[in-house]
Amino acid sequence: MPWPHSPAATARWRETTWSVADRGHALASAIPDHAPKVMMRQIAAALPSLAGHGIPHAGFIGDHVMGSFTAGLLVQAQHRSRAHDGRPCRPLDHRLAMLLLAAAFCLGAVLPAHAAWRPSLTERSFDIQLSVPLNLVRPADILALDLFTTPPERTATLRVHGMATVCHVSAGRWQNWRPDAKSLPDAALGRSPSGWPGERWLDIRHPALRPVLERRLDLCRDHGFDGVLLADLDGYTRASGFPLTPADQLAFNLWLADAAHRHGLAVGLVDNLGQASELADRFDFLVASDCLVAGDCAAALAFSRAGKPVYLVAYTNVVRHMDLLCAEAAALDASLIFKTRTMNGKLHRRCP
Repeated sequence: MPWPHSPAATARWRETTWSVADRGHALASAIPDHAPKVMMRQIAAALPSLAGHGIPHAGFIGDHVMGSFTAGLLVQAQHRSRAHDGRPCRPLDHRLAMLLLAAAFCLGAVLPAHAAWRPSLTERSFDIQLSVPLNLVRPADILALDLFTTPPERTATLRVHGMATVCHVSAGRWQNWRPDAKSLPDAALGRSPSGWPGERWLDIRHPALRPVLERRLDLCRDHGFDGVLLADLDGYTRASGFPLTPADQLAFNLWLADAAHRHGLAVGLVDNLGQASELADRFDFLVASDCLVAGDCAAALAFSRAGKPVYLVAYTNVVRHMDLLCAEAAALDASLIFKTRTMNGKLHRRCP
């Protein structure tokens, strides 16, 4: 029975699988010993067949397998070259190598896949769900979920169903309910955006902030997310309590994009359309909230012109308003979803 997934996800998995298979054949050519060479070629040859049957993990599993297998061959080579009391060590038994390979395959099947996924213009179906109740059975190409409340098992299940997942991270605001809230000193905390002391703007220049965000990116990767969606990166335009400049914000945002890529994650930008033209080269996609209603979505074209997806979010369920906004989104070649302000699993409408 074929795995349920979208055409875009199928294409992504097959592209990854063929890439891994090609690398496996190249590695086999470089292996001098006959038995490991044959094993590597057999693995590489089997991967496209798995993908052809609609198994989405084929390429990712192959990556784990060949990485572990290659590492084992290097250990074997080192083992052979060492001498003990002047005598060369006995080569590792190929039966042991086969056992290690089988273990690597099993590990590859359960470990999170961290291929260098980037959203494409064909992945038009986006959703964001940050509070309960969630709706995880509704199909989507890309689903944004809360970093701290999403277990690895959930991202793994969603991947099986053809969804790429991105963790939502508020990088510019402190939130007292987050488990790492005490990692930031009072000196890094500014004014509250709403007057409630449980949420405050952050001084993005403070040296304590970057290590905290690095650990969040670690968590995002380790929980099996394909990317990260970074919010609150426009503190320089707010009454944050700090004299932040556009240059401060731009340097911080570019550092974050590079840090996410170093962690093997695609990186999305929430709003901050004022710097969209300067960030479009380093971020992989844009999520703009309510810019259609405000009439300032034109800056989002910087991402479209760079060949990167733009996902718009609006908060209305009035049919005539939705019809008008869908037409405006089509003119921008952007996808649009209509959500509740609580960002739960409810979706009023999607267009196209």
